[in-house]
Amino acid sequence: MTLYIVHVGTGTIIDAGDDVLLIDADDLNEKELERFDYEDIEAVAHKGVDIMKVIRHYMGEKKRKAKK
Repeated sequence: MTLYIVHVGTGTIIDAGDDVLLIDADDLNEKELERFDYEDIEAVAHKGVDIMKVIRHYMGEKKRKAKK
């Protein structure tokens, strides 16, 4: 199964299985946030979560709720 992340505003389509990370800016300190803003993604990648883990979690939750 291939999952895509689509940003409707820009028309950007990303294959979710292609090393996509979810990063919460609240988890970044000021220095990391500044580097992230300048697209130094590797500086903050260690705080990211693979988006496929997030998708699998929520898809599993949805399926569990549907069974109830």
